[in-house]
Amino acid sequence: MKHLPKIILFLAVFISLSACSEGPSFSSIEKEFTASIQRTNKWPVDINEVKVLGCEKATGKPGYICDVFVDYKPLMGPRVSNTNTFRFISVQEGWMPTEKIK
Repeated sequence: MKHLPKIILFLAVFISLSACSEGPSFSSIEKEFTASIQRTNKWPVDINEVKVLGCEKATGKPGYICDVFVDYKPLMGPRVSNTNTFRFISVQEGWMPTEKIK
């Protein structure tokens, strides 16, 4: 019990530092990517899933390279379900996809 306050302090510092990593969080990328899909389609889109599979720091350019799985169905057109790689950069609102890598 004597060391409990030190353990709690250590855990609080560790958690707050891990939350402040310089890279994008998966949830922020998923949120922005979902909004991007909605903005780029003329008709309503039923988004089933957007999932970030992994990210790494981009080399030679700013941002991060992330693999993103998407599964959605536009009102007009076939269902889309695939994995692509995008470069994301940090903007004031969060993380924005800037280019499709493959």
